[in-house]
Amino acid sequence: MSSTALSPAPLRIRPAVDVEPGVLSEAELDRLYAEAAGTGRGGRRYVQSCLAVDFRTANEDTYFGPQATLRAQLPEPVAWVRAMTAALLESMTGARPPQQFAQSMTNDLYDALTRRHAVARRRGAVGVRRSLIRKVATCEPADGVVEASVVVHHEGRVRAIALRISGVDGRWLITAFEMG
Repeated sequence: MSSTALSPAPLRIRPAVDVEPGVLSEAELDRLYAEAAGTGRGGRRYVQSCLAVDFRTANEDTYFGPQATLRAQLPEPVAWVRAMTAALLESMTGARPPQQFAQSMTNDLYDALTRRHAVARRRGAVGVRRSLIRKVATCEPADGVVEASVVVHHEGRVRAIALRISGVDGRWLITAFEMG
């Protein structure tokens, strides 16, 4: 065998192609937004489906099933969100039993909280320091529904929490909870 057959071809270095997206004009942005929102040529309007929360199913009695509660009949949401967020963080770190929240959140959220609590207990991580709630901001997209964003200092990090509470049977019920 010759030595030229075994030597690799020399490497060629080529510059990378510089690709940047073009800047869209205001008219193009408006057209894209209208198309995404469904207000384009078809005349459809975009409706956010998660604003209306109905907890009843077809087989529940409208009188004896869960009843939506108006905002005027519920406690002040900012103080409730502040207290509940602090308690939920304690439960997620293993310091508070999750059974305390069974009536305050939907079943799927309660199951997720129970799993997270069990993992924290298995790891032996019991929160010694309390979480510091820095800011709570709320908005009310519908009567008896509050969406809140909470900024907390938890386990040495600043974190954001988003939650949605709805008035059901004369009390607040957590229907969504996300922690970043």
